Amino acid sequence: MAYYACYSAIYAILMKCGIKCEIHDCTLELLNLFPFTKEEKEFIFNLKEDRVKSQYHLKNIILKDEEEVKKFIFKCKTIITDLNSQKIQEIRNNLKLLSPNPIN
Repeated sequence: MAYYACYSAIYAILMKCGIKCEIHDCTLELLNLFPFTKEEKEFIFNLKEDRVKSQYHLKNIILKDEEEVKKFIFKCKTIITDLNSQKIQEIRNNLKLLSPNPIN
C-alpha cells in the first residue's frame, strides 16, 4: 500500500503536467524532472522493490517508517500546489529534450 500511495502521488504530479505514463519504471524515472532529493528517489525505489517482493514473491514485508510515506506524499502535494503554467511548460520542454522521439 505504501508504494501505491506514493506512486499515485507521483502520477498526480504528472497528470497535472499533462504527462500520461503508466509504466512504473518510466514514471519513477520522471522523478528527475522534479525537485526530489536522492534520498526521496531511493525511498520510492525501495518501496517498489518491497512491493515486488510482496506481490510476486509472497514475502511478508513490514513497513518500517510510515512517516516517510506521509512526508513523500506531502512533498508531491507541495509540488502540485507550486505548479503553474510556466513551470508545466518548462517540465514538458525538459521531457522533450530527454526523449529520443520528441513529443508534439
